[in-house]
Amino acid sequence: MFWSPTLLALILPLAAAAEPAAPPAPGTVDPKVWTAYLSGAATWKEEVDLRPEFNRLGLYTEVQGARPSCAVFALTGALEYQIGLLPATGAGNLPKARRLSEDFLLWGTLQESRSFRSRHTEIADSPGFSFQEVCLAISHRGLAWQDEQPNTFAPGLGNLAEPSVELQKKAPGRWEVKSYFLNSSDPEKFLTQTVLLLNAGVPVAIGLDWPDEATLVHAPVLNAQPAGGGAHGVLLVGYWDKSKDRERRLVFRNSYGPRWGRAGYGFMSPEYFRKHVRTGLFLTVQPAG
Repeated sequence: MFWSPTLLALILPLAAAAEPAAPPAPGTVDPKVWTAYLSGAATWKEEVDLRPEFNRLGLYTEVQGARPSCAVFALTGALEYQIGLLPATGAGNLPKARRLSEDFLLWGTLQESRSFRSRHTEIADSPGFSFQEVCLAISHRGLAWQDEQPNTFAPGLGNLAEPSVELQKKAPGRWEVKSYFLNSSDPEKFLTQTVLLLNAGVPVAIGLDWPDEATLVHAPVLNAQPAGGGAHGVLLVGYWDKSKDRERRLVFRNSYGPRWGRAGYGFMSPEYFRKHVRTGLFLTVQPAG
């Protein structure tokens, strides 16, 4: 993936820190409510961990394979989780949530990227997709379920199957998804807003400078190592605060499958976040209409 500050849209303002506010109710989509909430101060709780709920819904980590699709997997992970908890879908009361098709979203992102990159020639040759391109695909092409467009994990984007005409017609009208990019110009406030979102039970997709994989062999922890592995996108799903037994860490969901890290999850120090995270966003979703 790649990022460019000049391409960010719908950036939430960074207001002066106010008193901590109560998190918005689950399913809140009003941007004014989120803007007000994210203008407040953040209190680090002892622990916030969305992983048990991901597991309860059957949303285990997946493998992106050789395709440059980390941004797609990060955002589908966030959407599957939030859709699974919506009362209107009924999935919140079921053992498992219905899974989205990364192949369909990859196909849609590929279509949108052609027009997008014709206007932004400076990133025309980037091998990966940006969050902006994926968000455009969600907005214009919609979302499909895995049973409608199964994931093939093909080795390249050129092998993606084109969805049926029927699916292309009905997918855009299912969900109303809004994307909100956090303002990453101030790393400390960026981290504060991230903690506020996690406190509200909202996963946060981030783009960051990734370290060399050799530094993660013994433990999936992003801490003091240099970033030499290119750009990558993951989904933050929790944190724990500093105590006498452990250092403060953020928890992220990767797209390298359950054999990577701790069942597909890794950990990041706040220092690594401040230094190497380049962009971040969260999504709101509700049934269309």
